[in-house]
Amino acid sequence: MFENLIFPYYAPSRIAFGCEPLGGVDWGNYDISEVKKAISKSIDFGITTFDTADVYGLGASERELGITLGNDRHKAFIITKFGIRWERNSKSQRSNTFKDLEPIYMKTALENSLKRLRIEAIPMYLVHWPDNKTPINEVMECLEDLKVSGKILNYGISNFDLNSVNLISSNWPISCIQDSFNLIDYQNKIEIFKTARKRNLSTFAYGPLAQGLLTNKYSKDSIFPINDRRSRLANFKDKNWLRNTKIINMINSVSKKYSKTNSSTALRWVLDSGYVDCAIVGIKSINQLKENVRCLDWKLSVQDINLLTNL
Repeated sequence: MFENLIFPYYAPSRIAFGCEPLGGVDWGNYDISEVKKAISKSIDFGITTFDTADVYGLGASERELGITLGNDRHKAFIITKFGIRWERNSKSQRSNTFKDLEPIYMKTALENSLKRLRIEAIPMYLVHWPDNKTPINEVMECLEDLKVSGKILNYGISNFDLNSVNLISSNWPISCIQDSFNLIDYQNKIEIFKTARKRNLSTFAYGPLAQGLLTNKYSKDSIFPINDRRSRLANFKDKNWLRNTKIINMINSVSKKYSKTNSSTALRWVLDSGYVDCAIVGIKSINQLKENVRCLDWKLSVQDINLLTNL
């Protein structure tokens, strides 16, 4: 696990701190100072991996992460991403975004991320999304040049389809893939993670709790404010609640068997699936931090892994 990675000091952890909430956008109403407190305590709890992107909060997540980690920023395994540009819109609270993987922009994006994070080299630099226009060989060659220059230690791809993962991993020395993986949508992603395993790539999974759905904290009657993306996500719509409730109830049944919470069981399934090296969890408080790391102290039986998988 992680044998193919170069890391600055701390080896990657099996749980990563998802830092999008640090950007202060699209996750509802919460106290960013509490997010910072949790980041400050993360390494004490064994979390050495922090996942962010330049577009999260339009640079705010990276900037705040660099400040909050302090001197640990040089030791932590920081993942950041590029490829989504933005333009502020004076007529709307939301900025205009568009995908751009042009090498000339990549170099600019990298320098900006280094400045915001206040580090000399990025441990893992990911292509955030394909842009379906820039030749992939140009993207990969630029990433390899940046690695040779010492400005990034590892690079990989996020949110690419199966054919692209096969093509890229066959022709370029990427280190990892990142994609969503949880008990609701894993069937759409399983072949991508299987391919990564065959290629000896490290795997990072975001959304292991399906944006909080699998924690059993919400119901079809839950109302999210307009500044919370869950007000728009399909999994939280009425038409999907019958299916989702069946999955949540089964997680709840397995959780009771182990005297664990639903979130701990859902995370444990992701880690025990055999396809995921690191699960990225959005954390907004020290209590959530403590709850999420508890999943590292136990394992599901093979029978229960299969029971949940076959849902």
